[in-house]
Amino acid sequence: MTKKFDIYERRRARVLVMQSLYEFLLTRHNPDEIAEHVIAESRYYQYADQAYFAEVWRGVALEAEAIKQQLAPYLNCAPEAVAPVELAILVLSTWELLHRPDVPRKVILDEAVELAKTYGGTEGHQLVNGVLDKLAAEIRKK
Repeated sequence: MTKKFDIYERRRARVLVMQSLYEFLLTRHNPDEIAEHVIAESRYYQYADQAYFAEVWRGVALEAEAIKQQLAPYLNCAPEAVAPVELAILVLSTWELLHRPDVPRKVILDEAVELAKTYGGTEGHQLVNGVLDKLAAEIRKK
C-alpha cells in the first residue's frame, strides 16, 4: 500500500529541490553533491517527502538546460537573465508539469507562486505565474 503524501511534506520537498536547483544553476557543481549538501544543511529534510525530493531533483538536474530552453519563448528575456530563484522555481514547476501528470496543474502553479512569494523578489511571483500559466496551458493540453 502506498503512503498518502502530506501536502506540507510535498511543499518541503519542493523547497529543497528549489534550493538545490538554485545552487546548481549558479555553481554547476555535481548534482549528487548538491543534494547531499542541501540535505545535510536542511533543518526539515526529515519532514519532507523524501521520495518526491529524490525523484524531482534527479529529473530537474538532468533536464535543467532543456527546460530553460523550453521556457525561453515565454520569457521577455533570456533565461539566464531571470533572477536565479525565479528561474529555479520555473524549471522545477515546468518539470512537474511535464513529468507528474498526477499533480494537478493548479497545485503546481499555486505552489510555484507561493515559493516565489516566499523566496523570490518583490514581483517574482507575477513573472512565475504569468510564464507558468501560459506554459501549463500548452503542456497540459496534450
